[in-house]
Amino acid sequence: MSILVVLSGCSPGGPRAISASSVDSSQERPAATISGPAPTATPRPQLSSVTVIVPGSIGSFNPLVSHGATARALEGLLLPRLVRLSSRGEILPDLASSWSAPSPDTLELHLSCGTTWSDGKLITSADAVATIRAILNPAVDPGSSQLRSALAGVTVSAPDPCTLVVRSQHPVDAKLLALLSVPLLPQAVLEGVHDFGGLTSLSFDVQPVTAGLYTVQASSVLSTELQRREVTGLAPQRVTLCFGGQRCGPPNPDGAVRLMQSGGNPRASNGGERLHIPLARPVMIFLNLHQGFVGDPAVRRALSLALQRRKLVEHVLHGEAEPLLSPLVPWFWAFDPTDEVPDGAPAQAEAVLAADGWERSPQGWSRGGVRLTMTLLTTADRLRVAQAVAVFWQKIGIPTRVEVAGLDGLARDFLATGHYQAALLGIDHYGTMPDLAPLWSSTGALNVTGIHDALLDAAITGSLSLDTAEARQGYESFQRRFNDVLPALPLYVPTATVDVRGVDLNVTALRSPEALIDTIGSWRRASP
Repeated sequence: MSILVVLSGCSPGGPRAISASSVDSSQERPAATISGPAPTATPRPQLSSVTVIVPGSIGSFNPLVSHGATARALEGLLLPRLVRLSSRGEILPDLASSWSAPSPDTLELHLSCGTTWSDGKLITSADAVATIRAILNPAVDPGSSQLRSALAGVTVSAPDPCTLVVRSQHPVDAKLLALLSVPLLPQAVLEGVHDFGGLTSLSFDVQPVTAGLYTVQASSVLSTELQRREVTGLAPQRVTLCFGGQRCGPPNPDGAVRLMQSGGNPRASNGGERLHIPLARPVMIFLNLHQGFVGDPAVRRALSLALQRRKLVEHVLHGEAEPLLSPLVPWFWAFDPTDEVPDGAPAQAEAVLAADGWERSPQGWSRGGVRLTMTLLTTADRLRVAQAVAVFWQKIGIPTRVEVAGLDGLARDFLATGHYQAALLGIDHYGTMPDLAPLWSSTGALNVTGIHDALLDAAITGSLSLDTAEARQGYESFQRRFNDVLPALPLYVPTATVDVRGVDLNVTALRSPEALIDTIGSWRRASP
C-alpha cells in the first residue's frame, strides 16, 4: 500500500501561482532527436549560464545505480529515451520516431537512426535491449523492483539497428509504452556486467557517455556542471546544479533557480520571484463503499458538495495548492473541463440528503433511527486540512471526527483491512500518464474503496489504448463516470515552490518537485 500514500509538504510562498492553463512547451533536444515544431515567437537572447539549487543529490549518473528523484530528473537531460512523457501526460517520440502493434502481444518501435552518443558511436536498438534486459535482471539492477514488476513477462529483441521489438504475455497498451521512457545506456557500457557490483565498478560516473541535451563537464558531491551539446538554440548554454540546497557556481549567472524545501522564508531568496508550480500528486478523500453511510451514493454526493475547496486552498494551504474537481488533473491532455464536480454548494448538499430520505434535526441527520456521522482518517502532515474538511461537513449537519494515524499504520491497519470510513490521502503514482487501474478498477491491486463498476472498468481499459482518439475517449468516460459514482472526493493538488531570477521556466506542472531539472531544456531568458 505504500505507493498509494505520499508525504508531500507545501512550502510557504508569495502571491503568484502558475495555473494549470499556462502554456506548456516541449524541451529542446539534440538536433538528431525527434522534437516538436520550432517555436514561432520572436527569439529572446540565449541564457548563457544558469545556477539551479536543489535540496537533493544524485549519487550516480547511472540510472541503474541511482534511483532517486533528483538523479532521475538529471538523467532526462543526459541520456536518450525511446519515448518521453510531456508534463501533460502525452507519450511523445524521442529516440523512437514511431511505433505500432503488429499483433496484440507485440509492440514494435522504429528508431530514428543517426543519433550518436557523446563518444561518436551510433545509438541503436541494441542499446535499448541491453538497458531493458539489465532492468529485468534483479542481480544487476535490484533498485528497479517496481518497474521490473510492471514489466513482468516482457522480452525485447533488436532485429536490426533501427527496430526494437517488445513482446509481452499480456496485450500491449499505452501503459507498456510509457514504461519504455526509461533512460538508456550504451550497450558497450553494460557488456560483461552480471551483477550490481559490476555496475558500481564502471567508470561511467567518472566520464559518462551521454546523448541528451547536455554533457557533463565536471561533477562533485556538491555540484555538477553541464554544457549544452548544440551551440544554437535558446536553452541555457551552461548549467550549474547545486545539491543539498547550498549555493555554488559562478557569482553572477544570467539566471538563478532555487527549488525550495518545505518551510522557510515566504519571500524569494534570490531577489527574484517566487512561483508555485502544480504537482501531479492529487490529494483526495477516499471513501470505503462497504462502510455504512458512504455506501449510499447520495451521501457521497452530499459530502462532495459540502467541500469548499477554493476556501481550503486560500485559508488553510495559503494558496500553495490548486483546487481539484476531477480525478484527472486539469493540465492532463485528455482532461474534460466541462465535467467537474461543483465546489462549495452546502445548500445543494442538504437538499440531496433530504431527497434521499434523511431527516434534519438540531443533532444532525438521521434515517430509520440511525444518525449520520463521519470519521476521517489522515496523517499528521494533513491534520489541518482534515480539520477543515470536518468543519465543512459539520456545517451541513454531519458530525465528523478526525483521527490521525502514522503512514504505515494507516495503510496496514485501515486501508488494507477495509476498517475505515473516509481517508484523506495523496496519490503519488499518477497524474502524468495516469495508470487508473490499480486504484479504480474492480480488480485493482490498490482498490481500497471497494469500487466495482463495469462502466469505470470499460473506461479504464479504453484509456490504455495505443490509439490516441480511443484513449482520449476512455479518459473522458472515466472522468464522467467517476464524478457520477464518487468512490473518492478530489480535493486539491499541492505545488512545488521555486525561486526564480532572470529565467522564464515555461513549465505548466511537474510530476515531482525534482522533475523541474528535467525541464531545463524549455527554460528561456526572462523578458525584460
